[in-house]
Amino acid sequence: LWSYHLCIVDRLATFRGTSEKDLFSKISKGAYQKLPDHLDFDTKKFIEKMLVVDPNRRLKAAEVNADRWLMSKKPI
Repeated sequence: LWSYHLCIVDRLATFRGTSEKDLFSKISKGAYQKLPDHLDFDTKKFIEKMLVVDPNRRLKAAEVNADRWLMSKKPI
């Protein structure tokens, strides 16, 4: 599910590193840059909930699918 989380937020959250090793370290720690101001509250909350590093606290698949932000999106 962590990979799914990263795919969904790939375009919304920004991870930056000085090297590939640094980048992977930041991803594994959930250390992303400040979310853009143009994102609405629900989008930011969804991203924050998706990027919780501790798998025991991170959203489960059913919770992701039921999230207010995701439910408000139209299918492609």
